[in-house]
Amino acid sequence: MITRTKDATLINRIAANPEVRSTYNIHINSFAPLDFTELCQRDDYYVLTNGEDACAIFDQISPVIFDSHSIFDETCRGKRAVETGKAFVEWMFENTQALIVYGKTPVENKRARMFNRLIGATSDGVGMFDASGAPRPYEVEFFHISKPHK
Repeated sequence: MITRTKDATLINRIAANPEVRSTYNIHINSFAPLDFTELCQRDDYYVLTNGEDACAIFDQISPVIFDSHSIFDETCRGKRAVETGKAFVEWMFENTQALIVYGKTPVENKRARMFNRLIGATSDGVGMFDASGAPRPYEVEFFHISKPHK
């Protein structure tokens, strides 16, 4: 069951796993775990969890557009990760004003790029991204999912 959380315990635990940590902040040249405590308290962020081993962060860019980020522990991979990723996006479409969820994935992270496609995201092409904390811009693939018309 997907829920919104203000408690950073689960996401901080996943982020502290060295295997997970090595993939999410490679471009900022720091492998220290991130602390999501403050971010979880903010009203312009939706931190969703499956209550066990997966979290997603949706940063509200406008009333209807959200930038998405996901983090999965080693116990949530493959088909289970895809199902959970789809559930995160569905929750946003059902519980917020979200019409578009978008994201960007480093081009060398082939598994994450495939994950985006498997959850139903459409590629918008490749471009450069200048992340806060990164020593230089790096190449990412941009993705989006639009809310289905009913």
